[in-house]
Amino acid sequence: MSKFILIALTNCTNPAREAELEAEWRTAMEGSAIVARELRLGRRVLVTCMQGRNRSALVAALAMWRRGGFPGWYWCELVKARRRVADGSPVLSNAGYAGLLMMLPPPAEGERVE
Repeated sequence: MSKFILIALTNCTNPAREAELEAEWRTAMEGSAIVARELRLGRRVLVTCMQGRNRSALVAALAMWRRGGFPGWYWCELVKARRRVADGSPVLSNAGYAGLLMMLPPPAEGERVE
């Protein structure tokens, strides 16, 4: 049985729109908790967005952060190195998303999903 979960993110690229970026971050964190939980239950999860570059990469990196116990910069760099987009464009090129991810310490006890 397939399960679809819609996580609505826009692609906030303007650092001057800090409130919008904060709302996006909260949504991505909530989505990553769902993805991490589904993975823990042994389910396959597809995380995608319109271009497959920033929003989905952010949620995927955050889900791995929740499961892996390493700081955000580790997952940011791993996703950048491993994720491919059909047209060859870079992933996590949104400076706001990448910057927030790079600053994350290893997950605290309540944030981690084993």
